[in-house]
Amino acid sequence: MKCIIASPVGCYPSPAGNAERVRQVHACLESLGYEVHFVLCPIQAMSPQFNEEAMTQVFGSRFHQLDNQPRPLQEKLIRFKRRYYHRIHKTGWLFDFMFADGYVSKQSCDAFSHLVNRIEPDLIVLIYGFMSPLVKHISANCKVVIDAQDKFSYRNRGIRAAGSEGYWLSLLPYQERYLLSQSDVVLGIQEQESGYFKRLLKGKNTEVVTLDLIVAPDQPETRPNISPVIGFLASGNQHNVNGINRFLDKVWPIITEACPDATLLIAGSVTKHLTTHTPNVELLGWVENLADFYSRCRLIVNPCETGSGLKIKTIEAVGFGIPVVSTPCGAAGVEFLLPVENRCQLTSKAFAERCISMLLNQQDAQLIAVQSFALLQKRVAENHRQLQILLQYPLV
Repeated sequence: MKCIIASPVGCYPSPAGNAERVRQVHACLESLGYEVHFVLCPIQAMSPQFNEEAMTQVFGSRFHQLDNQPRPLQEKLIRFKRRYYHRIHKTGWLFDFMFADGYVSKQSCDAFSHLVNRIEPDLIVLIYGFMSPLVKHISANCKVVIDAQDKFSYRNRGIRAAGSEGYWLSLLPYQERYLLSQSDVVLGIQEQESGYFKRLLKGKNTEVVTLDLIVAPDQPETRPNISPVIGFLASGNQHNVNGINRFLDKVWPIITEACPDATLLIAGSVTKHLTTHTPNVELLGWVENLADFYSRCRLIVNPCETGSGLKIKTIEAVGFGIPVVSTPCGAAGVEFLLPVENRCQLTSKAFAERCISMLLNQQDAQLIAVQSFALLQKRVAENHRQLQILLQYPLV
């Protein structure tokens, strides 16, 4: 069986949460026996980094890259927003507006149709609804699945309401309905968003299914380090920047007062937006080997207080065998992986105390890591069975 994944982001390496989710989709489909072809249809706002060598190493001749550009009207809109940013970015609807199919060119759609005709896939998986223009005019009779990853209806309005400046792509509900309805199945990444998609797509011939965790290793690659080290690995979006800055300001001083030897390692593109001279805080930048990073940590924190979608980096840390202390937002959709005492408001006394407890007690950190990993494996097994049924794949 053949499958095409069409995505605006590459997935090897996977430094950001969305890229990691795509990597997991790829691994899951291969485990089900699919020959996976990867079509990269880059959208600049979503894919600032791309490693062609790494992608070619994994997919070989099954890696295809489209020379995608925004459609002419969308390009004009982008230039207008850049030119008048300081005048309109607080306006809301004017700044947020985009054309639903504006980021995928007609040339990309034509090139994709040619690839589909040549490959003859049984399944097409689109990463984000923004990719759905690619399948609007294909002639192949195959199942189309959209891995939604996030809810984009009024996305920036929610960001503004939370007092953040992290604007991104944002849709009106009728636009998101149009994009998602081009598929047979929409995969929601958590129950709350799946519920929204079901209401949004009512009356459409599109099924909505929640598929949160889809990959777990057989064994954790590492275990909590004996040294009192906290890690934070994240992309450079504003949610992550705001979260770690608040952690440094409100939580880190409490931790270092109780545990003077504690070290904080911050990795990923989030470091491009940080400047700190705080003692015992290291900005590592891009991390090539995730196992090396996680093996240096006693625990991982997710201090994000805004944002939507599934928090992939929380899942990733659990999969590597490291316990996580998170805000409720940072654990959204995967609350069941973390004990209740590891889910605290960032500025609450409990957040700092939970970090301190595991820094001072390695056995406590190891116990939480083992429990969370077991829950991850259980959920993945359940989701694989559900996916097999969904794709009409013969159950073993």
